[in-house]
Amino acid sequence: MAKDIIIVHSGFLRQNTLALDPDTEARVKEGMRLFGNGVAPYLFMNGGPGGLKDDSDKFAGFLPRTSLIVHADVMAQYAIDHGIPEDKIVKQRFSSDTVGETLFGLGKILETHKFNNAVSVSVNYHGMRIQALAARIWGNGYTCEFVGTETPGKPEELEAEKRNEWNRLDTFLTSFKDIPTGDAKAFETALYERHGLYKTDKVPLEKRVHFEY
Repeated sequence: MAKDIIIVHSGFLRQNTLALDPDTEARVKEGMRLFGNGVAPYLFMNGGPGGLKDDSDKFAGFLPRTSLIVHADVMAQYAIDHGIPEDKIVKQRFSSDTVGETLFGLGKILETHKFNNAVSVSVNYHGMRIQALAARIWGNGYTCEFVGTETPGKPEELEAEKRNEWNRLDTFLTSFKDIPTGDAKAFETALYERHGLYKTDKVPLEKRVHFEY
């Protein structure tokens, strides 16, 4: 098999039902397709209490940290319901965004299982940032190829999403510019100090997770 693991990045759940939104469902389906084609022996559902969308497809905030069901759970159950063996699925349930998915995915899965050759699945415009984050946080010794899914929408909406991705990446690179590439433990410390979704008001000290990278 060409890869150690297929990483499926989470998108959004529906606010009222906690079902996958169409974009995230497409990502899971693509991950399942790659798994079925023998690309890697494991599917990694990567996402904790992340973003929600309402019935009109508008952003509706984030799942609370107290939620018993998070994105990775819903993604994994979808795959199981469609024939993927449960013992071939691994999950990372803590992160609330792509930065957290990249960092905690490293600590929870990649380093723990000595996987260093991954393929990441997400919507097309997400690929640039996913690979840039992986290169910066994981450092040498890991590879991260990318497979994108199509997202329907008006051209101007998709262009806006691409600009947002560049802006988010620029914010990350600026906020963490002093952290050495590949120093995951330093990134973890800085994440809890600097990132708005992981600071003390969002993730109290007793709720934080720490990994041996």
